[in-house]
Order: sequence, then structure tokens, then C-alpha cells
Amino acid sequence: MADLASIRAKGFTDNVVDLMVRKLHRLPQATRQALQQLACLGNTATIATAAMVHGGSDERLHADLWDAVRAGVLLRVDGAYRLLHDRVQEAAHSLIPADQRARMHLGIGRLLLAKMEPEAIAERLGERFTRPLAIDRVRGLVAPAINAVDRNCPAPFAALRQEI
Repeated sequence: MADLASIRAKGFTDNVVDLMVRKLHRLPQATRQALQQLACLGNTATIATAAMVHGGSDERLHADLWDAVRAGVLLRVDGAYRLLHDRVQEAAHSLIPADQRARMHLGIGRLLLAKMEPEAIAERLGERFTRPLAIDRVRGLVAPAINAVDRNCPAPFAALRQEI
């Protein structure tokens, strides 16, 4: 009986994601791109972080995300954007071509590592560090993951490897 329930739940989940993907495809390209970036950051991101990743001003980010807010898939709350549901995040993430996902995540991770204060990175990782240990600790956590991706997919990361 439990197997039947999990099968039904899985089908329902897939249908919700498919529905969200179709809904997101109706949004302008700039909106979809901004949603893809947000999906890589999680289901919530501060406006400052989202704008940094988006590569423009807060105003450009707000303009690019306005259609998603109007469509009801994104909320702007207390200085942050939040995707309405984890299935919206999954749908937005699925819009990134599979062969570009690792590169996008790596690029965003490296950008955050280069531009954010160590405390902000540590907090984002769910840990709190003291200032003197923060950057070394964060680099110690992130560098092995970056190296693993580089070893498994070396060709696309040659240019990015120099940035860190």
C-alpha cells in the first residue's frame, strides 16, 4: 500500500514540475534566466546576492523578475526573493541545459566566494566562523568541491579555474 502511495505522489510531483516548466516557458527570456540563477542559489536569496549573480543592478534584477512576481511563482519579501515552492525551484533549475548546469553552479560559487565577505559565505553555508578563521575555513570547504568538479569535467572549466 505504501508503494502505491509513493508512486502516486511521485506522479503528482512530476506533473507539478511539468506544469511549472510550461508556466516558466511563457515568461520572457530575461526572466527565465534570472529564475535559473535564483534556483541555483536555493529557494530564497537576498536582493543583493541575486543582483550580484545576475550581473547587474538591483533595478535590472527587479525589472527582469517582475513578470515572475506577477505570474505568482516568485515573492519579494523583506529584501529577498523567494521562489513560491520547491517545485518552482526544481522547474527553474530544469530550464538550465543539462550540459551547462555544472558550469553555471561553479561560476556562481566562484563569484560568491570572490565577492562575498567570509562571514556571509559561512552563514550561507549554515555555519558561523570567527573572522580570522572564516576565509580559510570557507576556502577549505569549497575548494575540494571545485577541484572535484574540475577533475571530472576539466575542459569547460579551464577559464574559470584561473578566477579562484
